[in-house]
Amino acid sequence: VAQQAWERAKLQQAVEALDRHTNGSQSDAPEFTWRYLNRLCQPFRETRTLQAPNVVLALAASADGKLLAATGGGDWVYIWDLEAPTDLPLRKFSTGELFIAGPISFSPDGRFFLAGGLSKERSTKGLQIWETTTWQRVTNFPNLPARYSDFSADGNILAVALRRLQ
Repeated sequence: VAQQAWERAKLQQAVEALDRHTNGSQSDAPEFTWRYLNRLCQPFRETRTLQAPNVVLALAASADGKLLAATGGGDWVYIWDLEAPTDLPLRKFSTGELFIAGPISFSPDGRFFLAGGLSKERSTKGLQIWETTTWQRVTNFPNLPARYSDFSADGNILAVALRRLQ
């Protein structure tokens, strides 16, 4: 059962089948096939699967590795606290009038989060920045056609590559 799950890329099912076979104890299963499959599945025992209810088109991780942001081309952003024991998002917020379809990133110190996209009517592009302790929007650049953007290493400069709207 575990091998069939592995071959179908059903990794969680493979891990569960291996655990059922041994009640979690490796000494209960001395056979080569079990040990081989168990070794293949080991990295997946230590990973987490975070799920967003929508398609994810962009991801950004904070420099300290504590936060993960995801968006999927809608007016929403999900934020996960990767140190929390839950796989549920820490926060979901709406960008309001901005349809996220551009860059997302955290500042190097993790204090700010930026997201770029299109206006709801898709006539202009914009860029928004939030403060990450309160998740309040601190600035909005409604007519900035940002194609790519990122913070400098010290976080004092925001670099933006513009795209001309036609």
